[in-house]
This record gives sequence, structure tokens and C-alpha cells, in this order.
Amino acid sequence: MLYLLPMYVNGKFCKDPKSLTIDDFLFKGFNESAKITNIQNAEAKLVDINMFPALNTLGVAIARVDFGPLGLNTPHWHQRGSEVFAVMKGQLFAGFVTSDNKMFGKIINRGT
Repeated sequence: MLYLLPMYVNGKFCKDPKSLTIDDFLFKGFNESAKITNIQNAEAKLVDINMFPALNTLGVAIARVDFGPLGLNTPHWHQRGSEVFAVMKGQLFAGFVTSDNKMFGKIINRGT
């Protein structure tokens, strides 16, 4: 008989496959816009493995960011990570700087 030991990854035990439900693979809540109350005129709703168990071990983070007029997401970095944008309303200037200091930027419109 084969026994599987619990696997501990990213500071969290992986869920027993026998106890999985469809809700482990769905996240509901991105349809709710945030109330923006800070000087950057932007608010992020971060989703982690506690809210969305299917993210465990994937090396992926998910966030909804609501921007007001001229809102700013503070410059930041993701070591060996990526970001994906989907503009739902309005437009957004998004850019990144490569490890050899080359800047890439573009205005992203709704639906592109």
C-alpha cells in the first residue's frame, strides 16, 4: 500500500487531493472595486494561497488594482517574477526596466 506524506511548500501544506473541491480552483471577489483612500490614488486587492489554494507552488501572485485619475503603483520589482495586466476600464501606462537597465513602456487601453 502506498502512503503519501503531506507536502509542505511555500510555507503551506498542500491540500490532500481527496479533499479538493471546485472552490479550491476559483476565486470570487475581483468584481468588487476598491475604495481608494491613499495619496497614490490606487488600491490593490492581493490574493494569496490562503484565499485561493490553487496558487500554491505555482510561483504566481494575483491582484486587482483600482486606480483613480493619475493613480500610481509604486515602482517595485519581482525577482524572477512576472506581471500580467488586464485593463477593464480606461487606460494604463505600464512599463518595466530590464536587469541591464533598458526601459520598456506602453499605454494599455481597455481590452488590449
